[in-house]
Formats: sequence, structure tokens, C-alpha cells
Amino acid sequence: MKRQRRKNLNRLQLFKEIYEIFNHNLLCYSQDYLMQKPKVGYIREWKKEQEKIKLIRKLIMEEKQRRNEKNES
Repeated sequence: MKRQRRKNLNRLQLFKEIYEIFNHNLLCYSQDYLMQKPKVGYIREWKKEQEKIKLIRKLIMEEKQRRNEKNES
């Protein structure tokens, strides 16, 4: 039986995994699957996860731009 070699995790993959974690957390703090309203008693946590998602999205976009610029040169 051969062992499979694991790929090294790159920055973009890491950011995407973190995004998924934050998104899951937001879902847990939300009243429904649309994630538009927090559960009663979890307003602060819900808002914090929203902020984290905004920041990680920005990092993902910056990383994609950086990769595009690197590939063009």
C-alpha cells in the first residue's frame, strides 16, 4: 500500500479554510440558514463573526490579486 503525499497548504487554501470556519460559526449564531439575524443572546458573537468574514474575504481577494500579478510577470 502506497502512502499518499500530502500537498503543502498554501496561503489561499488556508484563508479559504478559515473562511469556512468563520462561516460555520456565523451559522451557529444565526436564527436561520440565511444568516441575516442573530439568535437571541448572541448578538455580539454574531457581529464579531460577520466582521471576521469581511476581513478574511478581503485577505482572500488580496491573495488572489497577488497571485495574478505574480503569474503575469
